[in-house]
Amino acid sequence: MREAGMFSEGTDADVLGRHAIIAAVRRVVVLLLLVGACSAPLQTGVFLQGTFAVPDELVSRDAPLDEMRYLLRFPPGYQPGDDVPLLVFLHGSGDDDYDSRWLTSYGLPAVLLFEESPTDIPFVLLAPQAAPGTSWDRGRQPETVMALIDEIVSRHDLDPGAVSLTGLSMGGYGTWHLATRFGDRFNAAASVSGSGFGTTTLPDDLDVCALERVNLRAYHGSRDLISLPELNQAVVDEWEARCGTELDFRISDDAGHFETFEQVYRDPEFYDWLLAR
Repeated sequence: MREAGMFSEGTDADVLGRHAIIAAVRRVVVLLLLVGACSAPLQTGVFLQGTFAVPDELVSRDAPLDEMRYLLRFPPGYQPGDDVPLLVFLHGSGDDDYDSRWLTSYGLPAVLLFEESPTDIPFVLLAPQAAPGTSWDRGRQPETVMALIDEIVSRHDLDPGAVSLTGLSMGGYGTWHLATRFGDRFNAAASVSGSGFGTTTLPDDLDVCALERVNLRAYHGSRDLISLPELNQAVVDEWEARCGTELDFRISDDAGHFETFEQVYRDPEFYDWLLAR
């Protein structure tokens, strides 16, 4: 492993256009941050780029890379040994170039990079990168993410009992998969603009009711045209009928795909809940 280096109104098309412009500027700025991070063993308040060597047994045809790139951010003023939680962020689709800088162009990493933190709670952020053209549930990527979490927790002496999970879009579906399979490893999990397992029905190869043991929230926009809320609501309804309990499924009125995570990741209450010990 190597380490270097308020809610706005408008349609999803408006937000997407803004993201395209902002992302081009951010790529230049992030490159400087990553290069600057190489000059010290541990810097805080910036994104450090790392590479995790995937164990041979976790390399598969569906996730063929022998490494997983990631970004790691320690809160400003952090000192090794400080008792702070770890928050794992799963990105959405679109990273076809396997470019670490792309991770900071939207979502939670962008909020932390270009704006004041929306919470006073300090936390370490880990943002792994899925292999290009794959998804978080493909091949052995779920196990690879968990192995990466174990390595980060061990290497930086973090509390293994203070790990939370969130993801947007494709990462939202990945959050459901990881929370179902490894629910005892997360204090809380939040999917945003990607509710359910990325399927129209419950998957047959998972013990889906294991999700009962997880403190889970799912956020979705009523005007999402990318991940349709009706399909996700149907999966939630099927899960509740099968497992006999309710999920915390939250629909944001008049919000689209991008607007939903723009709102959620700027909400202080979201972090109060997600990072609670």
